[in-house]
Amino acid sequence: MRHIHATATAVGQALQGPAGLSLSLIAACVLAGAGCADDASPGIDAAPGIDAAPGIDAAPVDAMSTCAADQVSFTGSYIDWDGNSTGPFNTLDTTVAEVANPDNSTTITAPNGRVTTMCMPQAGDSIVTLTHPDYLTLRYTFHPVSDAGGFDLRGLTPARADELFTGLGITRDTATAQVLVAVRMSTTNPDAVGDPVVGARVQLGNAAAGTYVDTGSGDFGAGDTLLTGGAATGAFVLFANTEVGGGEATVTVTPPAQVTCDGPSSIQVSAGELAATTVTCRSL
Repeated sequence: MRHIHATATAVGQALQGPAGLSLSLIAACVLAGAGCADDASPGIDAAPGIDAAPGIDAAPVDAMSTCAADQVSFTGSYIDWDGNSTGPFNTLDTTVAEVANPDNSTTITAPNGRVTTMCMPQAGDSIVTLTHPDYLTLRYTFHPVSDAGGFDLRGLTPARADELFTGLGITRDTATAQVLVAVRMSTTNPDAVGDPVVGARVQLGNAAAGTYVDTGSGDFGAGDTLLTGGAATGAFVLFANTEVGGGEATVTVTPPAQVTCDGPSSIQVSAGELAATTVTCRSL
């Protein structure tokens, strides 16, 4: 497991871009148990902002979902960029599959976008694809950190992606990849999404047309450093029109002082897709 240690100097504050795009996004729920809770839980998409508040729609863990000793659980939520209940699109019927073992797969059937708990190898990173005919394929690099909590992923339709990029003052290039990196504090609660790591800086090894940080108010502005903290605030850095190169991009996270982080050293990227990962941090 790779450790990314805090630097001695403070991380530079990201600049707010002149063309930040207001995104009225909805909080996701993250659940750990296979088959637990009512899929029709009301109010799961009630709060604005791109990040999910921890503990939403919490439910008892299914005792039958325990993974083997050499595996770790993979659970969380995947919803539309603007929330599953606010527009014409939602992520129902998305296929979630491990690339190295396609038989290890599930289908999203819950209206809240919950992904039934899967088991992934404990040794090394796993690549998981989330595919749906209405959305850009999402290629997720999963780093098996035992205390990472649930993941929080967002789906983009081609039209919504173009709208997003127009608001940022650029044109989406389908020959490149779009990359989202989340940096969150660890949590031992599998029903929770960790808080954003205030002051964490994210850099990508591949060239991109622009780097944008979620300011926590539903806006993205130019920058690479998380600006805000607490529940339901910005944890994402977006790398727009990222060069694919050999199909991988290195990820470097510089956390604030007295914080250390675990995450993949690189992620898979593919033309026309949305690539994502989560880096998990803890206080020293």
